[in-house]
Amino acid sequence: MLRPTRRQRDQRAQALIILLWAWAVLPRIAQTFTAPKVHQSIEQAAAPYSHIASLLITFTTLLLGAFCAFVIATSLTDLPRTRFGPLAALLLPWVCIVVRDLYIPAGVSRSMFVYPLVVISLWLLRPRLRTLATLGLLVGLTAVISLATGILAPSRGIFRLTTGDFASEDKQVLPWGILVGIFTQGNNLAQFMVLGMPPIAAIRRKGARRFFMAIALFAMIWGASRSCMIAVGMVVLTYAAVRLCRGASRTVVAGFCVLLGFAAVVALPFLPHQETSFSNRGYIWNQSLRAAHQALTFGLGANWYSKVALTTGALGPTVFHGHNQFVQLLVTGGFVLVAAVAVMLLVLTRSALSLSARGRLWGVLYLVALAGSGLLEVSLVFVDNFILAPVVVIPLCYIAFGRVESVTSREPDTPEAEGASAGDEATPPVTRPALSPVGRRHG
Repeated sequence: MLRPTRRQRDQRAQALIILLWAWAVLPRIAQTFTAPKVHQSIEQAAAPYSHIASLLITFTTLLLGAFCAFVIATSLTDLPRTRFGPLAALLLPWVCIVVRDLYIPAGVSRSMFVYPLVVISLWLLRPRLRTLATLGLLVGLTAVISLATGILAPSRGIFRLTTGDFASEDKQVLPWGILVGIFTQGNNLAQFMVLGMPPIAAIRRKGARRFFMAIALFAMIWGASRSCMIAVGMVVLTYAAVRLCRGASRTVVAGFCVLLGFAAVVALPFLPHQETSFSNRGYIWNQSLRAAHQALTFGLGANWYSKVALTTGALGPTVFHGHNQFVQLLVTGGFVLVAAVAVMLLVLTRSALSLSARGRLWGVLYLVALAGSGLLEVSLVFVDNFILAPVVVIPLCYIAFGRVESVTSREPDTPEAEGASAGDEATPPVTRPALSPVGRRHG
């Protein structure tokens, strides 16, 4: 079997990005226009997937799985010689929660296997960082579709109640309600946008990059997610702080900003607050942490919030997760899952700092955005929350496995011209006069 060339691996990585986006987004687009989409409480029966949406879920799942199997099968003769540590770190949290749910039956869906298939495939492909622009374009397309839905079909794209009235919440930022677009919540839309902004920064054409960044930012603001607005502020402050530094101090400051962001995620639920704080999240955190004491080591299972939502112990009319990434991890997987995710984040931070030393700051900015979005929401997608898979799994894999391409000469497109990956110690740092999110300004 012939070894795939570097160009073929990049093309397959781009195809994988498109397929994962299609798997996560296309059924939601179909559902938006073929079934009722209104704000519902736990007691109300959720609208089932329409026939078209169900067919798309099945088709895209099979197609994505078949493509990952193809990538794995054709790469067995060309296994990477490095990056085993980051691969293990990315897979460890998934293994922890799946094994826990299998041992204490909590149900395992076929969608849960998408995560390891995509991670292993991208590890084998070792794509160049420039191909991340494909995801940036798809995030921009998602923003355009969501905005068009809100403007042209507000009954489908604006948050509304079962009565048909538009929901008028105090937290809305713009006077036109809360945009949900092709999603079911403004928070989901805003998370998709804020986590997709670093990939948008990888778009090579300046005009397209600025257009899609502005569209994504506008959609996020219309979605009215406060944690995502905080995340944008954290990203801007991190970028400014790193730009003000020189030499090795940049890496120190960048690492401090990442660690400070995730430390805030852990600390926030334990800070003094009223139960009504953060739109009643104070109550959700208190009750969740109290429940977590029942199984601090291995947690209560990935489906605990779904199960408790159907009982008299429900935490609220629309509470299906912990509304904080640390709380979610502790409740569902205990200290074992928390430790696994901590290891993963430390390994990713090391890789992101290695990228920043080569002039690619986007990895650091992405991790800061991930921390910010996890303050009041849940963003990691090991076994659930799959709508965010494209903007979570793909960037994390690129931070861990993506290769820094040469900017001084064209790389030969042959198997023999294999380069080192982004985090390989054998790759010498590239000295650059200026630091930008993607490491090089493209006009």
